[in-house]
Amino acid sequence: MQQYETRAYACYNKDAAIRFQSTSGGLFYSVASYVIEELHGVVFGATFDDEYSVCHQMIVTVTELGSLCGSKYPQSDLKNTFIEIRKKLLNGTTVLFVGTPCQIGGLLAYLGNKPDNLLCLDFVCHGVASPSVWNGYLDLFTQRQKINIIRFKDKSRGWKHWYTKIEYCDGGGIYQRGSLNPFMRSYLDCVNMRPSCFHCKFKGLKRSSDFTVADCWGVGEQNKHLNDDRGLSALLVHTEKAQEIFKIISSQIVYEEYSPEILMAGNMATFISSIPGTQRSAFYQTCQNETHGEALRKFYMPSLKSYISYYIKRFLGKEK
Repeated sequence: MQQYETRAYACYNKDAAIRFQSTSGGLFYSVASYVIEELHGVVFGATFDDEYSVCHQMIVTVTELGSLCGSKYPQSDLKNTFIEIRKKLLNGTTVLFVGTPCQIGGLLAYLGNKPDNLLCLDFVCHGVASPSVWNGYLDLFTQRQKINIIRFKDKSRGWKHWYTKIEYCDGGGIYQRGSLNPFMRSYLDCVNMRPSCFHCKFKGLKRSSDFTVADCWGVGEQNKHLNDDRGLSALLVHTEKAQEIFKIISSQIVYEEYSPEILMAGNMATFISSIPGTQRSAFYQTCQNETHGEALRKFYMPSLKSYISYYIKRFLGKEK
């Protein structure tokens, strides 16, 4: 059987609201809504539970899809997801599973094969953050107030100048430049990730998934037609079935085709694993005697110098 040649697109959703609630260009929403509305299927993806931990959940209506939009960096608790997916597949239901490349690898190993009614969408993964560090952040920095919205990468001030937004139910909250937020700083520094993420076996352009999505850096920044600072996705289409879906949903998106190698050249997490941060050992040693939240405060609370530098850049128009 001839192997399908991966096709690659820089693209974004024409619907501004869908694009805004997505970390990049909103392509997941178009694929997922097609599965639900046209294939009468279900979608399994990452959302927040009542305690604001990340977990996988089954979605059966388009109105629920918003909870799956947007990147969620802590490792997701899969719970009984694989069992539920097997049941749906055996019943003949089309299933779209959205997860990290290793989660998709785990699902396919559990199933033993890839049924025709299973679609998989993964993403270019920098690594998954520790749920314990995330919970420690919530304990200390939010004091466990009731939360209405969590966006690790809020695009209100643009895609490139993203903020971390946590909105409380009472109207207060946290709105902080990503480079100043303690949790996101520890993640971007490759400190709070699982050890296995530093030796990832799922790198490269060849994937077990049908679709791969990612931030479209590189060609996206150079293409003025696509680069309006509202979010741009890199989309890899790995199977003929996925290409058929892309053709159907293409009327909903703006896109340009590239070779996979050129499209993904600006996103090195496609090809190489993250390298452990220099403070990783010291950080987790601190966690032995203090809470994860206190460790975040000690290592990643922004200094006065950081804030001054940030506001000077804003004054000079280099930050938003």
